[in-house]
Amino acid sequence: MAAPIVFVVPTSNMLVRPSEIVDVSGRCQHTYLQHWGINPQEESNIVALCRILQDVFGHNPPVYTKPTSQPSPAPQLLHQPHTNGGQNILKSPVLHAYHPQSPTPPPLPPPPPYQSVATNKPASRPRSLSQAAPAPPPNPRYMIPSQNHMYQQKPPSQQHSNSLPRFLSGEDSSQLHISSILDEPSPAFIPQPAPLPTTQNPELVKLQSAVYDKVKESCNEFFEISTPEIHRIMGCGEQLNKSKVHINQEREHLLNLENKIKEKTEFLKNKVAEIDKLIEKVTNMPEVSVDDVLCGTTIVYNQLFELVAEDNAIEDTIYYLGKALSTERVDLNTYMKNIRTLAREQFMRRALIQKIRRQTGFDKLGYR
Repeated sequence: MAAPIVFVVPTSNMLVRPSEIVDVSGRCQHTYLQHWGINPQEESNIVALCRILQDVFGHNPPVYTKPTSQPSPAPQLLHQPHTNGGQNILKSPVLHAYHPQSPTPPPLPPPPPYQSVATNKPASRPRSLSQAAPAPPPNPRYMIPSQNHMYQQKPPSQQHSNSLPRFLSGEDSSQLHISSILDEPSPAFIPQPAPLPTTQNPELVKLQSAVYDKVKESCNEFFEISTPEIHRIMGCGEQLNKSKVHINQEREHLLNLENKIKEKTEFLKNKVAEIDKLIEKVTNMPEVSVDDVLCGTTIVYNQLFELVAEDNAIEDTIYYLGKALSTERVDLNTYMKNIRTLAREQFMRRALIQKIRRQTGFDKLGYR
C-alpha cells in the first residue's frame, strides 16, 4: 500500500514555515511516511501518522502569520513600566498575561529590549540600572521571581527600581519565546488588521457573467423540454396508483379461485383413485356365464325357466313360418309339416309348464 501524501494548507492570513519535514509548498516528508508499509509487523495507519504530526507540530508549528505593515505596540507596553516607575509593573497586561504561566520558561539568548530601554532613557538612568542589576543565574527558574517572594521582601524604592530590569528580563524572555514560536505579536496588543480591499478583474467578471447567463439559459431550456415529460410521467404515476387497488382486488380474486381449484383437484384425484381401485378389482374378478347368472334357486325352477323359453321360441318360429308362407317363400306342404311338428312340441311343453305351476303354487299367485 502506498504512503499517503500529506500537505499543510495554511489559511488566507498565514504562510507555511519551511522546516526539516515541511517544504515550501507545504508537503510533509516525515520518516514515518518514508517507512510506510516496509515493516509488515508494524501496521501503518493514518491515526498514528496524525498523532506523530500533532506532536511534531506542537513543538515546531508549520505555519506563521503574514507580516503586517502596522507597527507593533508591544515594545512600548514593555517600556512603559520604566518610565512610569515600579508601581505600574503589576498593572501591565504583559505581566498579568504571563505571570500565571509555568515558572520554568526555556532559556533564550539575551534579548534586545535592553538596548531599546537604554536608548529611550537618559544616560544616567541606564547606567545606574546596569550597575545595580546583578547577573542572571544560569538556572532559568530564577529568572522570574515568584509573587510570594516579591511580597516577602520589603526593599526600599531604590532596590525595587534596581530589581526592575531583572523582572522585565524574565517577562521579555518569555514574551520573545512566544513570539519566536509563531512570529506574531499577542492579540492583546495588536488589533486584527482590516482586510485589504480586493479589486476584481473586469475580464473575469465579464466571463463569470457570460457563464452565468449561459448556464441560466441552458437551465431554462432544459426546464421547458423536461416539463411535459415530467407531467406525462406524473400522470402515469397517478394512473398506476389508481390501478393498484384494482390489481389488488383481482389478485385476491385469483388467489381465491386458485384455492378452490386446488380443492376440486384434490377431490377429483381422490375419486379417480377410488375408480382405479374398483377397475382393478373388477379386472381381477373371474368371468361369469350368463346361464349361471340367470337361473333359479331349485331344479324345478330351472326346468320351468327353460320350458317357458322353449315355448316362446316355438311361438316365434310359427309366426315367422306363416309370414314366409304369405310371401310365398315356403310352399304349403312344407309349411304344414313344420307347423304340425312345432305345434305338437309346444303342446307338450305347455302341458309340462302347467303341471310345474300347479306343483309350485304359481297358479294361486296368479302367474300365467
